[in-house]
Amino acid sequence: MGREYDLHFSFGGKDVVAKTDARKVILVGDEVGVSFDSEKAHLFDPISTKAIY
Repeated sequence: MGREYDLHFSFGGKDVVAKTDARKVILVGDEVGVSFDSEKAHLFDPISTKAIY
């Protein structure tokens, strides 16, 4: 219902959440391509949960 989707998936054995524009309908089970802009990425330490980048 908002402007973005939160996509939850596994990558390299890790859980990942990606935000994407909601103008295109994406349904559970759909196959999507994923890329990211490293300038906008937020990475967190899995132990401390503090931002590392």
